Amino acid sequence: MKITFLFISLTIFLPLISAQDDLFNNPVDFGMGRTGAVTVDAWSHFSNPSGIADMTDLTVGIGYNNQYGIKEFDSKSAICIIPTKLLNIGAGYVYYGFEQFNIQRGNLSVARNIAPWLKMGMRFNYISQYQIFTERFSLFTIDAGLQLKPSKNVGIGFFAVNPMGVKWQFPDWEEYQNSFLGAALLYEPLKALTIEMGIIKNIKYPAELSFSVNVPVFEQIILRGAVMTNPVRIGFGGGFKWKPISIDLAFNHHATLGFSSSFGLLFSISSLIKK
Repeated sequence: MKITFLFISLTIFLPLISAQDDLFNNPVDFGMGRTGAVTVDAWSHFSNPSGIADMTDLTVGIGYNNQYGIKEFDSKSAICIIPTKLLNIGAGYVYYGFEQFNIQRGNLSVARNIAPWLKMGMRFNYISQYQIFTERFSLFTIDAGLQLKPSKNVGIGFFAVNPMGVKWQFPDWEEYQNSFLGAALLYEPLKALTIEMGIIKNIKYPAELSFSVNVPVFEQIILRGAVMTNPVRIGFGGGFKWKPISIDLAFNHHATLGFSSSFGLLFSISSLIKK
């Protein structure tokens, strides 16, 4: 009975869950409902891959995401960012679901500064899906993104997830893999105080608009808030940085389905070695 209920829930809720990313809503952008187009830390590996281009520390991390309080919708992730002189490399893994139904994704991202005002990145994804009483199916997708810095206080980001529209090929039907475009405009009037306006358009759903603010409280603490449309949702969270550790939390409230939460822990290996 529980398995039947979960499959019905997946059928009803999965379109809402996958409005942005269908696996892991990282705690600095997707977890609150932001586009992730202008994110510039390790978590941008899961949103706009160009955001890792400026990273200088070898960084590893883990993440956890829960959707609407349903344990079977949990996702768990691991990430590693390796900076090199030629380009920065990111590797990630996400497990979503439960024993009878799960999706696993392994991905590799590369990013580089093309000019002082331009950075670009790509992400390569291998995704496998398993459902009880069936074999495991898999596919390969490519994502891409870029970020512009026209001035010191303004940033622009754009990325595309599965722009080629790769589909799942099942024995009796085919199904679209999540495919969307994201863009955002960032304004930073003061250091670490940012205002962001963004838009995400999923190939199957109406466009979502977002407005978010990052406010520094102390040097190590930042608070985040966001409002999204289609449907109207509220997101809030925060981050704590104390080298070599960064901790991020995010919450997102849906009027009908309730709260979702996201947690992330990053560890800078390079900063520890330098000490």
